[in-house]
Amino acid sequence: NSSTSASTPSATLIDNTGGQASVTLTGAGTYGEGSFYNDRYDSVTVSAGATFVGYADYGPAGATETVNNSSGSSPLTVRFSSTGGGFGDNTLSAFTLSGGGSSSDTDALTIDVGNATFIVSGIIGGSAGLGAIDITGNLNLDADITSATSLNITGNSDLAADITTTGTQTYGDNAASDTVTLEAAINFTTTDSNITFNSIVDSNNTTPKAITIDMDNSGAGADGTVTFAGVVGTNEDVAAIGITGNLDLNAAIGSGATAGATSINVSGTTNLGANVTTSATQTYQGTLTLDSGTSLTLDAGTSEDSDINLAAVTGVSGGAAENLTLDAGNDAGAAIAVTGTVTNIATLTITDAGSVTFGDAVTLATKIDLVATTGTITF
Repeated sequence: NSSTSASTPSATLIDNTGGQASVTLTGAGTYGEGSFYNDRYDSVTVSAGATFVGYADYGPAGATETVNNSSGSSPLTVRFSSTGGGFGDNTLSAFTLSGGGSSSDTDALTIDVGNATFIVSGIIGGSAGLGAIDITGNLNLDADITSATSLNITGNSDLAADITTTGTQTYGDNAASDTVTLEAAINFTTTDSNITFNSIVDSNNTTPKAITIDMDNSGAGADGTVTFAGVVGTNEDVAAIGITGNLDLNAAIGSGATAGATSINVSGTTNLGANVTTSATQTYQGTLTLDSGTSLTLDAGTSEDSDINLAAVTGVSGGAAENLTLDAGNDAGAAIAVTGTVTNIATLTITDAGSVTFGDAVTLATKIDLVATTGTITF
C-alpha cells in the first residue's frame, strides 16, 4: 500500500516490482515509453508537464486503476496499447481517466480493457483535440468528449455526457446484446460524419432521456447518417429524438405496443426498415423510403400531439411494393400531413387521425384503407 514518486522520465520509474499502490509523476517529460514490467499501480497522478504513455494490468482480478490529470497544467497525452503494456490479462474491473485527457498532436487514445469498463470522469479533448479514440471493452462516460477525430466502442456504453467528434462514432458491435444506456439527455455531434448504434439504446430508468444528434456541425457539405441497428426503448424509452442529418433505421423504435421514444424529428432523408412507435409527434422532413420488403407502421400515440408529418414517401425503387400504416391515435386534434408525393406503396392505411392532408400526388398499387378516421381528408 505504499506510494512512490518520479521526477525524471525513465522506464525504471514505473517498475512496480515493489508493489507500490500509487505513483506520482512530478517532472516534465514522458513516462513509460520503455519496457513495461509489473507496472500496475492503483493510481497514477500526473503533474504539470508530465506525459504518461501506456498502462499495463498485472493486478488481481477485480482491480481498478486510475490516471489523474487534474493537477497538470499541460495537455496530457495518454496512449494505450493492447500489446507491449496493454491490458493483457483482462482482470481489470474498471479503468478511470480523471481530470481530462488531451493531446497537442492529436494522438490516438486506444484502450483495451477486455471485459472491463473505461471510466471517464474528466473532459477528454478539453485543451486540445485527440485523434481516434478506440475502446475495446465498455465505456462509462461521466465527462464530455469535446474534441476527437472519431470514437469506436466495442462493448456497452453508459453515457452521462456529450460526445463531439469530427469523424464517425460507433457504439457496440452486437446489436442484439450490446447496450447504450442514457443517464442524461445526450448530444452526439459530428462534422458531416456517420453515427452507428450497433446496440440497444435505452434510458437508465423510467425518466426518458433525450437524444440530440447533429451530423452537420460544419454547416456545409453532405450531412451524415445515423444508423440504429438495435432496438430503441427496449427496456426504458427515450425522450425526444432530434436528428440533424439522415436516418437509417434497421431496428424498431419501441415495441409497437409501447412507445420507444416521446417523439422523433429527422431533418434529412429516412430509410425506414422497422416500425416507429412514439407517444407524440413524428416528423420526417426529407423523403421517407420504405425498406423492409413488407408492412411498416408509424404510430405516434394517442394524444392531441400525436401528429405525423411527412414529406415524400416511397417504396424501394424497383423492389416489391410495400404497405405503410400511419396511426395518429384517436384524439380529434391529431393530424397526418404528407406534403410530397406517395409512390411505390401497395396499401396505405390511415388509422385514428383527426385530419389527413395530402399535398401532392398519391400513387398506390392497391388502395387507401381508412380505419376509425374521424376528421376531414384532403387531397
